[in-house]
Amino acid sequence: MKRLTFGVVAVTLLIIVGTSHGQSLGLTVPESVTVPSGTLRLTGLIWRPSGSGRFPAILFSHGNARKPTNAEILGPVFARHGYVFLYLFRRGNGLSGDQSPFFGDLINRERQSNGPEAAERLAAQLLATDYLDDTIAGLSFLRSRPNVVST
Repeated sequence: MKRLTFGVVAVTLLIIVGTSHGQSLGLTVPESVTVPSGTLRLTGLIWRPSGSGRFPAILFSHGNARKPTNAEILGPVFARHGYVFLYLFRRGNGLSGDQSPFFGDLINRERQSNGPEAAERLAAQLLATDYLDDTIAGLSFLRSRPNVVST
């Protein structure tokens, strides 16, 4: 029950932030993009602020969920506040589910085969290599966009 309550509070706060200053919650349709990461092709959803120009960007790295949610809530809120927002689905997750086994499945298999310490080592290794590469690929993708301020 606590998890549900937290989720409801978080969504409520996002709605309040998204509607502040007289802004409505109108539908914002994201652009589906492909982000290369090594041999993989990850899928992301990107929202842009209205208007022309270059904008700061946010790369959102979701938690460990087979089907990450809240992209359709988070993206429009940040876009309305002047940010390009990339919700990149990690390998094995959501719209990139066909690019690799799910992280949680890999860790659970390792735990069952070799114990909890081995599972922790594998998780640390994957987060410092493959999943870090995916995050860096997302940043590179954003930097290549003409409407993103690049530093």
